[in-house]
Amino acid sequence: MRILLISRGCPSKENPMNGNFEFDQAVALKSLGHEVILLCVDRRRNAINRKLGISKETVDGILVYKIFLMPLPIRFCLLFTTFIASVLGLFLFRKIVKDIGLPDIIHSHYLYNHPIAIKIKKKYSIPVVLTEHWSVLNFSKIPSSVRKLAYRTYPFASLVISVSESLRKSIYRITAVDSVVINNMVDIDFFASKKSLAGKSNRHFIFITVGSLAPVKNYELLIESFALSSFSENVHLYIVGYGREFDKLKMLISSRHLDGQIFLLGKKNRCEIRDLLHNADAFVLSSKSETFGVVLIEAMACGLPVISTKCGGPEEFVNPDVGYLVDNNDVRLLSEAMKRMYKESKYFEADDIYDYCKSKFSNKVIVEQLNALYENLL
Repeated sequence: MRILLISRGCPSKENPMNGNFEFDQAVALKSLGHEVILLCVDRRRNAINRKLGISKETVDGILVYKIFLMPLPIRFCLLFTTFIASVLGLFLFRKIVKDIGLPDIIHSHYLYNHPIAIKIKKKYSIPVVLTEHWSVLNFSKIPSSVRKLAYRTYPFASLVISVSESLRKSIYRITAVDSVVINNMVDIDFFASKKSLAGKSNRHFIFITVGSLAPVKNYELLIESFALSSFSENVHLYIVGYGREFDKLKMLISSRHLDGQIFLLGKKNRCEIRDLLHNADAFVLSSKSETFGVVLIEAMACGLPVISTKCGGPEEFVNPDVGYLVDNNDVRLLSEAMKRMYKESKYFEADDIYDYCKSKFSNKVIVEQLNALYENLL
């Protein structure tokens, strides 16, 4: 089967998180013997080190086509920038067809990419699967532009996939389109393989979190909860990621006199994140909203117990065998969960957490579900 995946981008040394979910899926589908092509309309705001026009490369056996004309940020004039992206995507698709022929199926990820797939479907009558991950669709107040885009997109798909039950309900509430729930996958072998150079430290207990430093991740809550816990100096918190709240969070850490215990580690590549997870004792997610929570299953693949706010997706898979759930945006409850984890983490079995993660979210499990859906559509 020839499958065209429409992606946010393709992970690179400079930007390892750009299209990482989509690329993992591409590699997993290729392992089943499918021919997989990635189509990427580069919308990022920073135009440095990017070639204008179309580029083509092969990454880990996946043929990747990209097109860049101008930054098309999703937070600015969403409907307009999405329309421009769909025109560019159709143009790039014609180039792909000229090079290698038509795909059997098209699979798009994220609402702001879906109009590309729908435009192609209308012109070429190719089955289109849309997978939704976007946390905005789980917000209590969804922007009108997002609602309009959803109305113009989901009803025209051959099939819609949500990465969690909470997201499925949100999409149905907005558009009356029902979707199939297939969770995100984790590269279980990659995260479980231990290649840390330092080895596990016995001197410190390390909480870790990973994600962009954006308001939705609610790192202010996490820092305040850590401060309220009054941990001894041997307890550390690592915050991995970069974003527009970096300076604000750095000032908050200093104001709580926690510079020696809370560390903003900045952007890290995938291997560095894995090694940091292996050296940590517990993972904490403090988000206001998540459609799923891939960072949680990456941590679980490393055998880590987790703490998560009830923010959408995590409620569906975080159970007492792998960690704790706490009410959203509650400093006291998150602090109590962190203190409890500090005392009780030794009672969680790393192998059991890994086995649970593998049974539900491994590449093999998820890609077989996708493959069955593709075959039903063709």
